[in-house]
Amino acid sequence: MDKLPISEKYDPRALAVSGFSREEHEQFDDPEMVMRKFAEWLNANSKGKPILISDNNGYDASWINWYFLKYNDYQNPFGWSSRRIGDLYCGMVKDTWAGWKHLRTTRHSHHPVDDAMGNAEALLKMKELGLKIETK
Repeated sequence: MDKLPISEKYDPRALAVSGFSREEHEQFDDPEMVMRKFAEWLNANSKGKPILISDNNGYDASWINWYFLKYNDYQNPFGWSSRRIGDLYCGMVKDTWAGWKHLRTTRHSHHPVDDAMGNAEALLKMKELGLKIETK
């Protein structure tokens, strides 16, 4: 099993956004275990095939896909497609320039739990506004 970080090459500015030091990153859980648990959680908490919905698909889908392929026997439960929250909202309100981030309650801090909570809150509000999305 590989240990984090996966490379000695990194951008200190990008690392700083996470709020964790390099030393703290080196102590994170093993990525193989984490991705396998994530796949199990998705399976237990999804109705049918899960859909990756995120704020920034270009970023989120790329790393999630890579980690699933590397650490989960080349199996990405999301497949090769994803949806961007902003695009879903723009379609709902029929305005390609509509902003959606006001739908978040939790502050977007770049901490993964905060960001996931805010995105989930926005999706739930969009569901209240008529977005057809199944939750389990």
